[in-house]
Amino acid sequence: MSKFVIVNSFASIENIKKYSNYNLVGVEKGVEKILSLNLKVFKAISDFDTYPLSSFLGKVNEDDILLLPSKKDDSDTEYAIKYLIDNYEVDEIVILGSLSKRYDHSHAL
Repeated sequence: MSKFVIVNSFASIENIKKYSNYNLVGVEKGVEKILSLNLKVFKAISDFDTYPLSSFLGKVNEDDILLLPSKKDDSDTEYAIKYLIDNYEVDEIVILGSLSKRYDHSHAL
């Protein structure tokens, strides 16, 4: 089983450090936050409409980037959760910095 942390744009650096031993999944600017700590991005999952993909190409393995369509029914975070559950044996998922103004992220699956 595996442990994952989804790092969103509003995740604090302190919290990311606490979970640095988990598989770190960056969503939007969460990718930048992970990279700023010189940590490995397990997956970068987003449509990257607020944080351009070109900002981190070469810093993240291309096989670890999942580019989502800009028009979709799920939020990037919700898609990341579903992707992890569908593709890995998940023991735990922690979501950092997801609420901010996004109240649609406050529900549980």
